[in-house]
Amino acid sequence: MNLSQEYQKEAEIAVVGMLAQTLFINNSLDATEGNATLMFITFMSEGNESNQIAPEAFAEYMGNMMIGAFKLSGAKEVGNMVVKNSIGENVTIETIRMPQEDSQSAPKDMHLAYWSFDPYNNVLLTSNLDLNTTAEIVETLTIKP
Repeated sequence: MNLSQEYQKEAEIAVVGMLAQTLFINNSLDATEGNATLMFITFMSEGNESNQIAPEAFAEYMGNMMIGAFKLSGAKEVGNMVVKNSIGENVTIETIRMPQEDSQSAPKDMHLAYWSFDPYNNVLLTSNLDLNTTAEIVETLTIKP
């Protein structure tokens, strides 16, 4: 690239990696009781702290993206609940109502939450378990080294 003397060429190389693991929670005795999915997302970044993703901003981004994806399929937000996670931070559980397949079927609610444990470890929860059980997952989930 040819630049005049007025400009400097500068490059900073950032190496960023992501690891995702998924845990499924199912009722093996009665599949109609619902299930939950926990996706653990870990970001690793080499370099100075400015290369690290801001956990609060990323949690907000992921939450908006999740809800937006469900809205694209016709879902509507019907409520939310704020609970404390295992490290004492507020986590919002959003409840969305999925579109009914037909006029005879009951509406189906899905609960969504996304939070960060620290600058590296994040959790994405989707659940069609009842709201109290979903809240209990958020409140008690811990990550141990």
